[in-house]
Amino acid sequence: MLKLQYLFMLLRLKLDPARQTLIMRFFDTYVELTDVEEHIVIEEVKKMSGKEPIR
Repeated sequence: MLKLQYLFMLLRLKLDPARQTLIMRFFDTYVELTDVEEHIVIEEVKKMSGKEPIR
C-alpha cells in the first residue's frame, strides 16, 4: 500500500519530527485514503511497532 511505503521511506530518511509532520500533512492532503484503507495502515503500523500509532 502506498501510505505504508511512504511511512517506511520517511523513517529511513531520519528527518526531525517537524519535517516529518510537514511531509505527512502534505501526503495526507493530496492522497486521501478510504476509512478501510486508513484502518489497514493503522493495523499494519501497530503490528510492526507494537504501539498505537500517533495520529
